[in-house]
Amino acid sequence: MKKLLLVIILILVSTIILAGSVGDRCEYPVYQDTECNDTNNIYCINYACAFYDGTAPFCSDTDGDDSSIFGTVNYIFRDSVGKFVEENYGDYCSLMGSPIGSCEGTDCNVVEFYCTVSRTINYSSKNYFCENGCEEGKCLPQPEPILPQIGDPCSSDADCNASGLYCVNNFCATEPETIIDSPIDNNPPDANEPIDPVEFPPEDEFPPKSVNDEKLLEYVDMWANGELTDEEIQTIIEIWKEN
Repeated sequence: MKKLLLVIILILVSTIILAGSVGDRCEYPVYQDTECNDTNNIYCINYACAFYDGTAPFCSDTDGDDSSIFGTVNYIFRDSVGKFVEENYGDYCSLMGSPIGSCEGTDCNVVEFYCTVSRTINYSSKNYFCENGCEEGKCLPQPEPILPQIGDPCSSDADCNASGLYCVNNFCATEPETIIDSPIDNNPPDANEPIDPVEFPPEDEFPPKSVNDEKLLEYVDMWANGELTDEEIQTIIEIWKEN
């Protein structure tokens, strides 16, 4: 029993001795952190065991590999000599392989960054063709159709009915054109038939004996049309006052 306990103690002591201390040389490209003591935040960084208690390697993508949304990949990774590197990349438009603010056409793409599972650099990117163009690091959606508006020129209802409008007198309108059928007069007047003349009060009835309100208005209209003089209309008014 004592021998077994001694073996265990020797193993533990040797492990402690073998665990690298800060400053010990190490080979991260070959042994990663096994030559140091990463359980105590001592890592193999740039060929030497060094203390690091910062953020562990990770990757996050704000848009989840969606080409229609501008996104940013944020990550921390270990480079080829074990250093912790923190960087970020944002999606961007690309025309014929060159970064550009916006583009359109057959060579217009968005470079989409996304996270990957990797021991070293844990992100990657891919190109998505933007059928409707690219702007500010995202593919643009298909444009909404331009619907006809009231007042737009038209030649038929087909030019307006997408908005529920009608073509009236060559312009889009809310109501269809209304055609009122005129009644057909089967007995049109004879062109040779004399027209009854307008009857005026005979001259011997002026001035009238009495004038009511309605008649006064008729005389005022006659005066306004020059058919009565100022003296005559004054006489009419005086008769009206007496009634």
